[in-house]
Amino acid sequence: SWGGPCREEMPALVAFAEANPGLRVVGLAVNDREEESRRFARDLGVDFDLGVDRDGDVAASYGATGLPITVVIDAEGRIVTTWFGPITR
Repeated sequence: SWGGPCREEMPALVAFAEANPGLRVVGLAVNDREEESRRFARDLGVDFDLGVDRDGDVAASYGATGLPITVVIDAEGRIVTTWFGPITR
């Protein structure tokens, strides 16, 4: 809810999730308060799962050195690709 680039890319992620119902999209609010991240998601119409990584430990385990980061994981749980920085549609 607090990061400009994350806020900017969220509509693209929402659109992607809606256009690809066969894929599971999961958001992770990093270094954020749960109530603020949930309000942010509700206000933007986020309809996918959202976790809260209060201390940034989960993001760090995926190699995040900054935010946003997008990690694509296959059905077997393997990381396919990682994108550092904001994404667009």
